[in-house]
Amino acid sequence: LTVASLEPENTPKPKERRHSKKDSGEILEHTLSNGLRVILQRDPKVPVVYSQTALLAGRLSESPKNAGLNHLLASLLLKGTTQRDALAIAETLEDLGASIRPSSGNNSFMLSSYCLRDDLSQVIDLLSEIISEPSFPSDSIERERAAMIAGLEESLEDPANRAFREMRSHLWSNQGYGIPSNGTHESLASLNRLALSAQHSRYFVASNMATAFFGDLDPDRTIVQLENTLGKLPTGSPGELASPDCAAHGEHSFQLNKEQAVLAIGYPGVATDDPRRSALELLDSYCSDMAGPLFTRIREDLGLAYYVSSSMFLGLDTGLMSFYLGSSPDQLELARNELTKEIEKLVTTGIPADALERVKANTEARESLRNQNPSNRARMAALDVLLGERADNHLHLSEQLNAVTGDETHSLAKELFQDDRSMIVTVSP
Repeated sequence: LTVASLEPENTPKPKERRHSKKDSGEILEHTLSNGLRVILQRDPKVPVVYSQTALLAGRLSESPKNAGLNHLLASLLLKGTTQRDALAIAETLEDLGASIRPSSGNNSFMLSSYCLRDDLSQVIDLLSEIISEPSFPSDSIERERAAMIAGLEESLEDPANRAFREMRSHLWSNQGYGIPSNGTHESLASLNRLALSAQHSRYFVASNMATAFFGDLDPDRTIVQLENTLGKLPTGSPGELASPDCAAHGEHSFQLNKEQAVLAIGYPGVATDDPRRSALELLDSYCSDMAGPLFTRIREDLGLAYYVSSSMFLGLDTGLMSFYLGSSPDQLELARNELTKEIEKLVTTGIPADALERVKANTEARESLRNQNPSNRARMAALDVLLGERADNHLHLSEQLNAVTGDETHSLAKELFQDDRSMIVTVSP
């Protein structure tokens, strides 16, 4: 069967619909009148909107005297504003089925949120209120401080937490990344409403902030509402963060009345803008992989450790690459010798070619999965813009990882994993 239709010669053709960038799902950037940087991406697949607001702060904005300040500040932002108390905030979020969650990290302070598409306007209003008008009620300060002290005492009795706390403290001479995020008994006792208000006034300003909204949203309408809310924040100036030098190498031992022993070995790493960051991420993935040499050799083949792995973070000046294990006290020395041998192999031979391809494939798969989540994409976009990168930088991480060669990972391992750069901490009975 053939069907044909005839139209008059001058019948106008229907116009093709042109999709704008705002409809296409492209990542958009906008700067509010006060300098606050906004990143938007429309994703209508699910009627939900995720947001991530990032500030330069975290450990680097603290000193030994006020250690734990950002942690306490994060716990108090939902305890009251000049317009609502904690109960009113909680009831508003519950009625909307929405969430706002503050947190503090190494380089940044974050506020994460999600809500249904139709409730975005109300959540932006509440988020702006929490950011710009916290009241820091005295009774809430005392309750949250007491909770932090209880958590601190518990963490000091945990061998793994204690090992990392001491390793970072000695590596950075108790400054910058060496400051414990959960504070000390002395620092927590000194924190008060005045200190919280000063920290808030200094860092919660537009020029020190980037916010990303990803999901089923109208970009133009969202920008207008952000201008009318967060756009009223003072411009201020970017936060001043400490940049302490890492100390020389060393070794320290501590005793805890526990049945487990822990070893942590830390090396100064690389910065967020270091082109070698992808090589370090592959080294970390190789060493933390359950198919990698640490787990298969030390735990599975020799049975010397309950757990063994590696971890890393990128710093503004220099980050950290660490190796750690937990074992029975009588096997700690044997486990340490084997871990040292595996680190030496990285220095002498690097990652084997076949293992490097496996690690790249696994890392690329994790990046792909992470990019499926709008909340993760918003978080990475906000942090990238805050640190001076492009908003879509996170979408190119897989390309950057795949471009790394074996020689580059080997060269970085030889540079980083030297005895005169290590900080070794053992915690045992």
